[in-house]
Amino acid sequence: MPISQRAFIRSTVLAVLIGLAALAAIVTATLWLVGETQSTALTVTRASAQRAALIDLQNLLLDAESGQRGYLLTQKDSYLAPYQEAAAKIGPQLDEIISILSNEPRIKTTVERLAVVTKEKMAELGRTIELSKEAGHHDEALALVNTDTGRKFMVEAREILSALILRADRNVQESVERQQSSMFALRLVTFAGAIVILAVSLGSAFIILRYTKELIETQREVQELNTGLEERVIERTSELGRANEEI
Repeated sequence: MPISQRAFIRSTVLAVLIGLAALAAIVTATLWLVGETQSTALTVTRASAQRAALIDLQNLLLDAESGQRGYLLTQKDSYLAPYQEAAAKIGPQLDEIISILSNEPRIKTTVERLAVVTKEKMAELGRTIELSKEAGHHDEALALVNTDTGRKFMVEAREILSALILRADRNVQESVERQQSSMFALRLVTFAGAIVILAVSLGSAFIILRYTKELIETQREVQELNTGLEERVIERTSELGRANEEI
């Protein structure tokens, strides 16, 4: 069935609109992925910073406890170095953890408890060291250690730190998985959009070629009709001339 000029224009406009819609979908998906990538990168950076800060605090607590035990066992000041270094850093480290976790209200209570336990543990360590330094109070310091109060504080602190570290690791893993899902969605949209654009392009090319072919055929037919008409006019004119001569 021949394609009319109106049908050709309508098909061409429709193809252009479909192609633009597919292109807009690809651009929108790309912009969305850029936003997701930025959000994921921010989450990973924040979670990594949290994890590093928590591990640092955990190591400082272990160093402080190791220094205390070494001093209580040997009564040598050289064994206090790990404790003294850790004691100087734990306060600022705890403040850093509170700061980087302040925007997460769901774990506010946990962080507050971590701060309390850490301070209690450091107070217990400092108390035992001071008692051990005082003449005649070394046994009292050991007795305080044997109450297991410090051990309970340490166990609780490590449990809280482990839970928070695990949470940070989970946030990183979830962010990576979300990024992978976003990449898959982008590839899917891009592939589908490319298929649509290719189909529209091929369809448009087919319609244009068909319409052009029909135009050429129509022009050829018109030319043939014009040629035949000229021949008939010449023939008719000749017949009229002969008729006029006979008359």
